[in-house]
Amino acid sequence: MRIDQQDSKNFVVKEKEKLDIPVKMTMPVACEWQTIDPSDDVKKNCRINLLNGIPKYQNDGHKCENGITKDGLKFSSELCGIHFNHLDWETTKYITVWGESDGMINNGYRLSFIRMYNDDTRVRPTGFLDYWTGIHLPDIKVIVEDGDDSTRGTACYSQNDPHMRTFDGRTYELQISNGLSEGEYILYMHDRLPIQINAYYKKCYNTILCNCGVAARSGHSLFVANFCETTYKSKRRVNRYVINRLCDDQKLIVTESGNSYTIILPTGTKITFSHGRISSFYGIHGINIIPSALDKGLTTGLCGKYNGNRKDDFTPRNANLPADIKTFAQSWQVKGGTQEDTLFSPDGKLKAPVYHGQQYCTCRVKDVFPHAKPLLNCDWTKATLACRSATTKSSVYTASCTNKVLRNKRETMTEDQLKRENRDTELSDEDEKPPVFTMFEEQGSLEIIPTETWQNGWTEETAKNHCTEKFRSAPAFGPCSEHVPSVESSSYVDSCILDIKSSGSDIWLRATIDNFASACKQEAIRTEIFSLTNSTNSTGAEKSILSIIEETTCPGNCSGHGICSEGECHCYTSYSGDDCSTDKNNPPLLEKEAFEGECDSSQKACRKFIIPGYDFFRNSLSCKFVPFSVKKSENTTVTIEGESFINSGTYKSSFFMLCELPAARSKRSIDIEVLATGFHISISNNGKDFTDQLSMLIYDSLCYSCNSTTFECEELVS
Repeated sequence: MRIDQQDSKNFVVKEKEKLDIPVKMTMPVACEWQTIDPSDDVKKNCRINLLNGIPKYQNDGHKCENGITKDGLKFSSELCGIHFNHLDWETTKYITVWGESDGMINNGYRLSFIRMYNDDTRVRPTGFLDYWTGIHLPDIKVIVEDGDDSTRGTACYSQNDPHMRTFDGRTYELQISNGLSEGEYILYMHDRLPIQINAYYKKCYNTILCNCGVAARSGHSLFVANFCETTYKSKRRVNRYVINRLCDDQKLIVTESGNSYTIILPTGTKITFSHGRISSFYGIHGINIIPSALDKGLTTGLCGKYNGNRKDDFTPRNANLPADIKTFAQSWQVKGGTQEDTLFSPDGKLKAPVYHGQQYCTCRVKDVFPHAKPLLNCDWTKATLACRSATTKSSVYTASCTNKVLRNKRETMTEDQLKRENRDTELSDEDEKPPVFTMFEEQGSLEIIPTETWQNGWTEETAKNHCTEKFRSAPAFGPCSEHVPSVESSSYVDSCILDIKSSGSDIWLRATIDNFASACKQEAIRTEIFSLTNSTNSTGAEKSILSIIEETTCPGNCSGHGICSEGECHCYTSYSGDDCSTDKNNPPLLEKEAFEGECDSSQKACRKFIIPGYDFFRNSLSCKFVPFSVKKSENTTVTIEGESFINSGTYKSSFFMLCELPAARSKRSIDIEVLATGFHISISNNGKDFTDQLSMLIYDSLCYSCNSTTFECEELVS
């Protein structure tokens, strides 16, 4: 058997591209059978089967960078092998492999190896060809060339209020002043795979739209972060939730660092965003989408067509020619006939996924003899294989897809069936499920606001000087300008100027500098040479370029209350938070409109309560409970309070915590006069200074109808 090298050299394949490796037999495949009426089974079994795979020794478990494995190759054949028989032994067969994108801008090329072998436990040759049993050929060396360099500096973003940039570098403003309205928009949609990224925009001030939500789907799996205001049951409500639904094998890899998240899609496309408070608005500061080599020529949405041609970026949905910003952006808004493209459905429903493209397989073999069955994994999207270290995502609620299917089924049940099933359902896990308020946009057309004029004494010149000075004094400016010029500070300075013009102040300045630092850090992380090359930091110490960049890109420079290391703040004793701005001696701020306010004991255990807010101190939270009961009193109800008690709280994230009842307090009242119970809850960072109270009303909706504002209850007629 002979494997023909390309021009007597090594096989070479570029990431994302295909390589056919030719394999030939140099002698016939011969078997013996009777010439008169030979058995068809004898003829059929006169064949040699050779499996192919990546030897396990080159995947030692330590080749995980940028959240993606570095195997190097993917196979396009589900069979992971080839075969020869007595009739086609002279035919050249091909092993088709694809260069695997690792999401890194590599320093040189990668080596990968292919093994061809016979597995005697699965495709053992017949007795005539027994000498092929367990044989394997010398490993085939393949050079994998980098294909991600072309993605350098091509990130699409939606920042602050919001300033937009396409993959190919076109910038524009998604604003009311351009005739656009609040709602859900598609940022990125893959042409061949059910992969999509949406953003939600709401008015944060009278005339300005701001980022408040982001969602990403792959196949049936969905990640949603929602911090948007809405109207629910005629009341102003605020969403404060991050939910991950891993509903199939198209997993989204989610990591959390402080107030920042990173989501890696199966194609290697990376999404980063951060959230926080700016004045009275809490939302998403910046959404950054770094494309992979597998996105080239296959994207649409507000991020434009990723093809290197800036002229066609503003092409509306289902159109062939570019248009003005308003027409382009409105075509990607999710409403009316495109409502099925929503990623913000309260129950996580998605339209059915559709696949058009190459199916990729990973084949691995154990480096032992005799070789066992290869590990085979084929699907439509994993042209890269995601990996990560175990990371605690304390703010992310992982929704059960089994429960999702159950809920869809329950929609068809009668009321009595639903009641019985609710009684039999395990309730305790539901306590940590965050409230999800249906999104609602203002009805009617929004008046187009004239172009903003300068306010509060600002001029274009003073704003430009102010923004330029602040950027140049930021710790990240020097290292990023020197080593990562593809992330241009000038575009962020331009955004800063526009923010000052819109708001009449520099309240967005820190968020803009943090967005610049984050984009710089993400670009540095995927540039392999930065972790291999040293330079000198501001103190004269010699470190890798990546380390120098990471120690200057912490949010808010740790507010002067901590040390920046590897892009994260390590706070001094009395401070906490992703930017060390939370003072232990101050009580947190609670978000009443995000608090659920009532708990249905037929649906939940009602022992843990989600407390939304800001500035929670990680290690010393206390919950004060004041119990109360709602009892019958002739033709009305009365509320009777009990003695208060304190229990420790559980930090979950910068925007919510948990208060749990002690075990002794978990039993429901058996007093027949009690219609409902509840607690007034307040929070402290130091055990002394408590917030105002939030009230939680607990009742059984199968028996009573209660008002969580007035604490009045009525018994239902059974």
